[in-house]
Amino acid sequence: MATIIQLRGGTAAEWASANPVLAEREFVTETDTNKTKIGNGVDHYNDLPYNPMVGIPVVIDGGSA
Repeated sequence: MATIIQLRGGTAAEWASANPVLAEREFVTETDTNKTKIGNGVDHYNDLPYNPMVGIPVVIDGGSA
């Protein structure tokens, strides 16, 4: 059975407005920009840098990203 991993997502404006503290290693995405951030359990969303990874890898036809 495949494991499904679902990321928290919202638009850049929604994240900026809510500005939560992301849990350590929590990976979130801006659904309108595909930019991502990874939490450290201390800093608010607006204070975290964007993850240098560009976008989110897409798996097509069972291949690997």
